[in-house]
Amino acid sequence: MSIRRAVVVGASLAGLGAARVLAEHVDEVVLIERDMLPDEPVARRGVPQARHLHNLLLRGVNELEALFPGFGADLHAAGAVPVDMLLELKMLSIFGWFPRHPSEIVMPCCSRPLIEQVVRRRVRALPRITWLEGHDVEGLILNSEQVCGVRCRRREVGAGDALEIESLLVVDAGGRGSRLPGWLDGAGLAKLAVTEVNPFLGYATRILRMPPSAPDWGALVVRNPMPSSRGGAIMPREGGLWVATLFGFGRDYPPTDEAGFDAFAHSLADPGLHEALSAAEPVSDIAGYRQTTGRWRHFEHLSSWPAGYVALGDAVCTFNPLYGQGMTVAMMGVAALRALLTEQGVEPDLGGKLRQRVARLLAAPWRIATGEDYRYPGTEGPPRPWAARAAHWYGDRVVRAALRNPDVHTRWMRVVHMLDDPATLLAPGILGPALSSLH
Repeated sequence: MSIRRAVVVGASLAGLGAARVLAEHVDEVVLIERDMLPDEPVARRGVPQARHLHNLLLRGVNELEALFPGFGADLHAAGAVPVDMLLELKMLSIFGWFPRHPSEIVMPCCSRPLIEQVVRRRVRALPRITWLEGHDVEGLILNSEQVCGVRCRRREVGAGDALEIESLLVVDAGGRGSRLPGWLDGAGLAKLAVTEVNPFLGYATRILRMPPSAPDWGALVVRNPMPSSRGGAIMPREGGLWVATLFGFGRDYPPTDEAGFDAFAHSLADPGLHEALSAAEPVSDIAGYRQTTGRWRHFEHLSSWPAGYVALGDAVCTFNPLYGQGMTVAMMGVAALRALLTEQGVEPDLGGKLRQRVARLLAAPWRIATGEDYRYPGTEGPPRPWAARAAHWYGDRVVRAALRNPDVHTRWMRVVHMLDDPATLLAPGILGPALSSLH
């Protein structure tokens, strides 16, 4: 079966990446996005968390660089601020201060809209991609268990009849609000199993202009010791600005009024964050966010799957955004799609095979994120399996060891940035210091 056109739903990073790799294999890629996409790096309605702190982990940078050579240079030219995560990041964990020492783990700090803009410009320059902005996808067109296209409509009031786009391959990169589960139910497929972990985390964010006198750090993270659920972070972004986020687990939501925001910052274990906020000039109001439930839609467990359907990014799994994993995991999914296309070309069963690969790459970041979530009383979700409890227990010992051992710190941070598999933390050079941290 020859597939000459592909449809991608959503101009998220996952959607942009999917369009990029599919354009190498089909004659036309139709990219459908509900928003009218801005030319400037500004927040848009379809990414409600865009105003808040975002981290593009080093694995995500590498995946984007592989798709778009020169991406890192473009991002820095657009204003991203490089921060050495072991030297310039001053970080107070729930167990104490991390050491600070030079490393090669340098993360570009910037806003989510800037990352999207840099990637979007690259994709717009590609041939074979048709952009359909300002359109809602209303459903799949199915023939038995084969996708035949999508039905969409312009979002303007009185937009007229629905538009049908024929395609034997549809990629859902529609994000957390994807309608895919409903479409699968409508196709008469097996009921989709979903795992949810809700730590009832909330955060509040403000953008500030950096003070003239710079502190002795490039970025700051403060976590209160247990049993407190509170923390905060300041990260640089383009334009000489800081993004400051305060957070609390277990419904200990930081306020979004001036006095409440200030009092919450003042309650943190180290005064440095509050002092930095007091010295900086606010340039935005305070925005809150509470959609932080981790949700894994287990497509890999479905007994049947519509041929020609592919799901990527947040349409499959959303993480508690506090840990900064979402963009990176989405790009790992795109890399898996690219590898599968290279191996077998464009085939109807592409999505059925990809869902298994995506499930495997989700396992480690999901275990890390939910392990942290379960630390706090009141978190709702299924009972953790024994293996996850053991991994959490050992992970805490690694962190304690990292507080006094720069080599352990470096190797732990490489796992945080998904450059290395978590299993590397079981190496003898880590295992010994970790177990000795019990004493």
